[in-house]
Amino acid sequence: MLSSGLVRERVPVNNLRVADPAPARFDAPDDHITWQPAKLGQSWGGAQQWAWFAGEIDVPAHWPRGQVELRFKHEARYHVRPLDDHFPAGPEGQLFVDGARIGAIDLQHTQIAWDFEPGKTHELRGVFFAARCPCRHEWSACELLWVDPAAVKLFHDLRIVLEVVEQLEESSATHHRLIDAAEDAIQTLDVKDVLHPGAVGWVTPRDPSFSNLHRSIAAAQKALDRSEEHTSELQCPCNLVCRLLLE
Repeated sequence: MLSSGLVRERVPVNNLRVADPAPARFDAPDDHITWQPAKLGQSWGGAQQWAWFAGEIDVPAHWPRGQVELRFKHEARYHVRPLDDHFPAGPEGQLFVDGARIGAIDLQHTQIAWDFEPGKTHELRGVFFAARCPCRHEWSACELLWVDPAAVKLFHDLRIVLEVVEQLEESSATHHRLIDAAEDAIQTLDVKDVLHPGAVGWVTPRDPSFSNLHRSIAAAQKALDRSEEHTSELQCPCNLVCRLLLE
């Protein structure tokens, strides 16, 4: 529930273009190459090949500054077995907005937060290395997201809670304090239509500080560092609530 409510609105990046293959480079691509119109789902890449990507980002005027992320994703398609020695070192690359580098993208990292200006059109460019091995990847996502930073932070905090609480003795005071803090944080959520099929909803914490939760997580992690043996308690009610929220 929480993961499905992290994004309030999303808009696609327009005027998608690609240069495939393209020369290797590590700064923003220029226009000395011939760009081809592109669309999501398009395949690209090859062994030891690079590709350039471009598009126009129209930021909605009503989106708040500081709550916008760019999602740029590829589906990897390798033409070799996963255990081959040269596998695969890609796809991976860097994104640029208005000529400024904003971050790196790979299979595990597909979103970048940046100070997009509401109501403005930004120029997006990207350079990507496909792989050392034969491949033909799929460009699967290129969109702008309006996210709630506090909800995103809580989402990752609850993931940590799940990892930590499963290693604590169920009868320990640290275990109970962490569960109580997680339940208190969950109670602050303001849910907007997320549970209604087809609705556009979101989840936002009414109190985004969560200082008690952070202190409890830190104390629990210290307790684990001092302990040599930990037991797993997977069916704790708090665990189940956290799992349902994170799905």
